[in-house]
Amino acid sequence: MTDYHNNLINIIKSDNRVEFYDIFEKILNNQITIKKYHLELCLSFLSTEHNLEILSRYFVLLIDFYKINQLKYDISSYPLIIRISSSLGQLKKSNDYLIEMENMKIPIKNRTISPMIESMSKCFLLNDNLEIDIFKTLVTIFDKYYNLFKTEQFYQLLICFKYYLHLEKQTDVIKSRMFKMFQIWNEIDFISDNKIVDILKSKNKEFVSIGYDLFDVNIIDSTCSRCNSKLKKHELSYLERDKLVDQLFKTYKNNTNHNNNISGLDLFKKYIESKSLDNDKSIFYIIDGGNVGHSSNGVFISDIVIQMLYNLESDLNKTSNLNKENIILLVILHKSHKKDFENEFINSTIIDSKIKDKVYIWYTPFKENDDIYWLLGSFMIENSFVITNDQMRDHHVDKLDEILFNRWKKNHIINYVLDVSFNKTKQINQINQINQINQINQIKFNFTFKYPHPYTVGFQSSEKYYHLPSYYSDFDKDIKWICFSK
Repeated sequence: MTDYHNNLINIIKSDNRVEFYDIFEKILNNQITIKKYHLELCLSFLSTEHNLEILSRYFVLLIDFYKINQLKYDISSYPLIIRISSSLGQLKKSNDYLIEMENMKIPIKNRTISPMIESMSKCFLLNDNLEIDIFKTLVTIFDKYYNLFKTEQFYQLLICFKYYLHLEKQTDVIKSRMFKMFQIWNEIDFISDNKIVDILKSKNKEFVSIGYDLFDVNIIDSTCSRCNSKLKKHELSYLERDKLVDQLFKTYKNNTNHNNNISGLDLFKKYIESKSLDNDKSIFYIIDGGNVGHSSNGVFISDIVIQMLYNLESDLNKTSNLNKENIILLVILHKSHKKDFENEFINSTIIDSKIKDKVYIWYTPFKENDDIYWLLGSFMIENSFVITNDQMRDHHVDKLDEILFNRWKKNHIINYVLDVSFNKTKQINQINQINQINQINQIKFNFTFKYPHPYTVGFQSSEKYYHLPSYYSDFDKDIKWICFSK
């Protein structure tokens, strides 16, 4: 039996579908006895099958297997069963399973409803009665679970609305749900992708017919060129920032072993509280020193961080509406770089004593992720920015509230571009020589910065109008927007 278990796991890992279905058929015919865990593995693997004929055949056998062996679906199997039935276009069955989950008080998540909505958006059925039933199911799912929707589900919902608008009796239902959808977008600081804007554009007569006529506009000094509405910056509230701090600490405690009662992060938290109280009017620019220092060729170079401090301070001094006395530069660095960085920083000739007085340095302990420290610092200090090119894909980020974290990212991250130039008297071909070259002044570093916009790039609602970015990349200066009336 153990051999079958190990064999099954290896087959699934190698994506060998021929051997999988051979074993799976024996399982379904009760020729092999397996544990529930392995049955769920089989179910998960089956749900990835793209051949609908194969999927349909084994899905029927699987349902019979559950009935014959008197097995019950649970929190793990229900979403997979719904995914498979939705892929097969069996939306009534999917909805029945969803109702069963509700009755059993099993939590409904995005992964449970998303296959149903995707299937509905692809469904062009000829039977009017069935078509209306599907539409009613869609509306019910939206009314109950709109808080679980992500960008893709909103897009698929609009596809369905566009398709069903020819049913005159459903026009008012769609109008009311679209209004609710726009309200939701405003509440969750929604970011559209280009597909959503395309389907809403005025070329779609269906949406124009119910009053949503869209106009391409420019945003100049945060103001719409059509309606003169001023776009806002949606900052996190104190309670929202505090929630992220709590979530970050829980993740940190779960993933770090502490021999002492007070951890490195606890000490840093007290340090930030003290600094922010002493400098309550200051703007904190928190530098991800590890990310910056490794940005040239993967080897940490202290001079790069020092050059970045010089370029950043010079850049900020050019900003007319910024009080230069209120600038604080906080560098977060791993303890392993302390000796090298302090020596270079103290002896640096490119930054004078006035700049050095604005610089604070915090060294993170060994065996700890320094990213958590600059995240915590910015979560705690409302008036702060983080200078980093980090993509923030670490596991601790997954534990944070996604909506709050995305809003924080849009408003508080400053990206940078590093330009490396070489002395013309000596042609340098290999960047891995950078350490030696830097010591003999053969190389020059220069940073330019990409600041967040003074308004939030995302869905916005004013008194009479909605605004939606129709095309943008992060910190793109030439963002296209659409404006339409409520």
